[in-house]
Amino acid sequence: MKKILTAIIFSIIAISFFACSSGGGGKSGSDTSLVTVKVSDGGKTASMAIEKNTVFAQVKRFFEGLIKSGEAFAAVPSGVAKISFTVSASDMTTMTRDVTSWQSDVVESFDVPNGSQRRFQVSAYDSNNTLRYTGEKYEDLDGSNKTVTVNMTAVVTEVPPDVVTEAPSAKYVFVSNADSDDVSVINPATLAVVATLDCSSLGEVYCNEPRNLAASHDGTKVYVPFRHSDNVIVIDPVTLEVMDEISSVDFDEPYAVAFTDDDAEAWVVNKQGGGSYTGSVTIINTVTKSVVTTINDECFSSPEGIAIANGKAYVANRGSGNVCIVDVASRTVNTTITVGGEPRFAVATPDEALVYISTGNKINTSTDTYTAIGVGGRNLAVSPDGSKVYFGSQGSTINVIKVSDDTVSSITFPTAYSIYGVAVLSDGSRGFATDEDRNVVYVFDPATGTVITDGGGSPLEISVGSTPRAIVATPGLVRNGHILDANTVALWRLNEALASSNAADDTGSYFLTQFGSPGIIPGQIDNGRLLNGSTKFFQRPGDANLGTVFNGAWTYEGWVYLDPSFSVAANLFIYNGLQFSFNPSDTILAEVGVKADRKIYWHQWHSTSTYTEVASNAVLQTGQFYHIAVSRTAQGDNFYTYRLYVNGVIDTTTTDVAGLNYAVSGASHYIGLGNYTGIAGFGTGGNVLNGRLDDTRISKVARSAAEILQSYQRGL
Repeated sequence: MKKILTAIIFSIIAISFFACSSGGGGKSGSDTSLVTVKVSDGGKTASMAIEKNTVFAQVKRFFEGLIKSGEAFAAVPSGVAKISFTVSASDMTTMTRDVTSWQSDVVESFDVPNGSQRRFQVSAYDSNNTLRYTGEKYEDLDGSNKTVTVNMTAVVTEVPPDVVTEAPSAKYVFVSNADSDDVSVINPATLAVVATLDCSSLGEVYCNEPRNLAASHDGTKVYVPFRHSDNVIVIDPVTLEVMDEISSVDFDEPYAVAFTDDDAEAWVVNKQGGGSYTGSVTIINTVTKSVVTTINDECFSSPEGIAIANGKAYVANRGSGNVCIVDVASRTVNTTITVGGEPRFAVATPDEALVYISTGNKINTSTDTYTAIGVGGRNLAVSPDGSKVYFGSQGSTINVIKVSDDTVSSITFPTAYSIYGVAVLSDGSRGFATDEDRNVVYVFDPATGTVITDGGGSPLEISVGSTPRAIVATPGLVRNGHILDANTVALWRLNEALASSNAADDTGSYFLTQFGSPGIIPGQIDNGRLLNGSTKFFQRPGDANLGTVFNGAWTYEGWVYLDPSFSVAANLFIYNGLQFSFNPSDTILAEVGVKADRKIYWHQWHSTSTYTEVASNAVLQTGQFYHIAVSRTAQGDNFYTYRLYVNGVIDTTTTDVAGLNYAVSGASHYIGLGNYTGIAGFGTGGNVLNGRLDDTRISKVARSAAEILQSYQRGL
């Protein structure tokens, strides 16, 4: 126990949550649970033990704590200067604590009330307040004994240069080799295999027969199902490392994977025996990398393919000739379509309007009706612009369907025996096709439909593993913006095509009204909106219910671009609750803006005469987009911690900030983007931005550093 590891870059953090009288914000006695979290493996993994909070358990934990205090589990990771703990839920007071002094391990006590969806988060920061490691887990607490897994990750604090310089072409092409039990990685620039990945780096993990692998929409992960070892591996497509193995008793010949639109879940179809009339769909939480649930329905019959579009999962069943349509939100089978033959693959167009099935059918996702297009194949791919669909024929050709009119053409590889899988780069510059019989990958030009040759007239062949089948290309640049989830209060995309349109958020509840018709202009994600510093701005004639949100924990995230002429302070976001006294200056609950010196600031009043305002260390340059985020975390007793981020990295952290010392009662409320609104709601307060705004999200929780980093990376 006293041995300190020195042969690795960073060591183990030993961290424990357990209930006792020193905890804050919770209940004591049988209404609480004891939760012990131990982080290990250099900050990468953690286990969490939960038990009923009895006197015996408290005494046991007390003595275990005394024993641990005299021993050294391991050294705190190099460079870590602070450990932050947060326990939160919608129906309990958030508990937070920062620890900056310790010897070899950190033990902190919290009294956690029982209930659903308790969020446990541990974050380690270096001396610059930059997040180094983080992990979180949601658990239902009822005093029951259980052990669960928590994933800790090392946080990248800057974007690798090649993510920018190589965009928007795909970074790598991944090929599943069914008989050599591995994945070949092709560099599309050099057309050479740069890595072969298997399970060997995971230790005593067995992986047998990879099938229909898939890449997430944001290009940050590749999931590979292994049919005969009943597991799924996760590949980092930037570092080309096998990061995790996901195993579960729910897997039964996992065959294909599809990601939900927000990449939060990966849906895996289980074939459950060749030609059988059973099957299932297992859902993985991609954050925790754990199985959430498995859907069992008699509709599933030896399924081999899946595509997710328009809020529905389309499951292709080889055993019955059917496609089962599953509602993603309710996880129930709503419709069954009989397409005939043996449907073995499914793919959605980029706009999610159509799903193509390998039997040569297309399904309209609005009506869930299908049309036969007369030609099929094995695995499929869609061009990035959605104009063409490519079918591997299991012969010497790729069948190409023109989406607009269903006309068919083909690309022929003279030396091919069995074309199985197809992939197209995200910039449309190259296409790739696997030949399962010859163990090679062919290359073609999607624009011209011609085969890329080796210079001597023969098709270029890239040698890969044994029996290559599925193939996928990961995007090098994805501009998806912020994610709409259950903790999102408002999400304003600001990407309308007409300047006369109001900017409606995706929640459908908090619409913005625009003044002066802000211009449509290229944004960081699709379109953005141009404000002129005076007459063009947005406003939300608000909702008193939002006062509840901004009196607690919240997060602002948004993209901002300062015009070269920027010189006057401007608000990016303000929530201003006006009392019946009509004195707006004492009731600002949330404000984020840019000072005249181009530093970001946040501002909060906590009485009628006092407030706190903190500016960033970073100075924004004009003429470029920045991702700005400010989070407020409740400490308890009406005190809060504020964290300000610039481009996904923590800039400043401020603790012990007092909240308002009175409730904002029954009044007019306003949310403004770019404008401090006055009582009439017509922008009399000034402070309009001279620049561009894009993709703004307001959350009712304090987003973690990892979540904010992800938001930044989604809009690179």
